[in-house]
Amino acid sequence: MVRSPLLRPAAILALLLLVGAIITFTGGLQTVNVTEIEADGLDLSLDEEAYYEYVSPRLERLVVEVSATREMVETKSRDIVALTRAGTVIDTLTEEIRTYGEENAVPPKFADVHARILDASETVTYTFEEARTALRTFNFSAMSGLVVGFGDAADAFIACQNDLEALVQ
Repeated sequence: MVRSPLLRPAAILALLLLVGAIITFTGGLQTVNVTEIEADGLDLSLDEEAYYEYVSPRLERLVVEVSATREMVETKSRDIVALTRAGTVIDTLTEEIRTYGEENAVPPKFADVHARILDASETVTYTFEEARTALRTFNFSAMSGLVVGFGDAADAFIACQNDLEALVQ
């Protein structure tokens, strides 16, 4: 039997999602510590400054977590605790950024980047939901494509972070 090279990362992602689902049902999102930043010295309006000070450190942490999770999946990590923790942090950070945009006006300067952050967040959420469905239905062959989608979302978050930083230079 020939096995796909993505089958093992897919199984790891599936296990991460299963454990993540258990944590979500038992405890929900967790508090994630981010490094606060000051944007006082930048040429930004008050709304732009508030957005940047809130979103930038969360996006930076999100990039770190998504990149680490991607690496764990691709290297077939069996550290379920680390994978689960990373998944919970990713869920928390994406929800915080989404909520900020819903509760505050996103400054036009950052509107495109914010929309792309939301798109990448939807991809991650979709990937997690599809993986949970694949697990419930024992459709493990569907997992390989989901690993690729997660990687695409990781790349999108990195691009968003770079673009956000370029906008404040």
